[in-house]
Amino acid sequence: MKRYIIAAISILAFAASMVSCTGHKVIRQLNDVEAYINEHPDSALSVLDSMSAESIQGREANAKFALLYSMALDKKHIYLTSDSLIMPAVTYYRNHGTDSDRAKSWYYLGRVQQNAGEYIQATVSFTHAEKYADLSGDSFYSGMTHRAMGDIFGDTFNSSESLKYCELAYSDFEKAGARKHSDYMLLGLARAYNDNNMFTECKKNVIRLLILIINHILQNLTTPPERNCKYQSVNPLAKHCQKNRLTNFN
Repeated sequence: MKRYIIAAISILAFAASMVSCTGHKVIRQLNDVEAYINEHPDSALSVLDSMSAESIQGREANAKFALLYSMALDKKHIYLTSDSLIMPAVTYYRNHGTDSDRAKSWYYLGRVQQNAGEYIQATVSFTHAEKYADLSGDSFYSGMTHRAMGDIFGDTFNSSESLKYCELAYSDFEKAGARKHSDYMLLGLARAYNDNNMFTECKKNVIRLLILIINHILQNLTTPPERNCKYQSVNPLAKHCQKNRLTNFN
């Protein structure tokens, strides 16, 4: 993990010292990475690592690179605890870019703070992310933010708030059409209902989870291996084929 942080920050430090001139080609390249980063964070990180510091010139490219690199690491389950990588994005997007950019930059700052156990700071950052996700109509990142807040309240034994945000996250993911994320949230909901002594609701969600697992097993028994790869890539409780990573929920 330290290797990734040092590499990314070195690129950003060099880029910050350069005078912005072109940048358009780099921004297009970064936009291309953003288009597939959710499904293929490994490929995204590889491309980002291959970019030279000389090519990332100007504050806009600097911020975009910082945001995408933070996203790729989080999606690969490489959890940072220092905000040095994401801060150029947070700073730049405060007054530039779109509400979607602001939502993502605040969200990934919150993730870093959450990883470091700085729950108060993380909650503040997630509140900003929640605001801008709502303004941009981004139901997916609204769901990601609410899920993270639900986790924080669960970890700090505020069960009623945890349930509130888990329910919001599930609703957001459903609205966004993020099926694997909404299905995965059934696990969080079951835990939250249990923590609130709502055992009937907990049982309902556990049953829904079991049905998903059983359907997956039956699908594996009746579907040719080459088709299983495609099925597993969208099934929230399934493993990918042996050559692929686990389904990504970050």
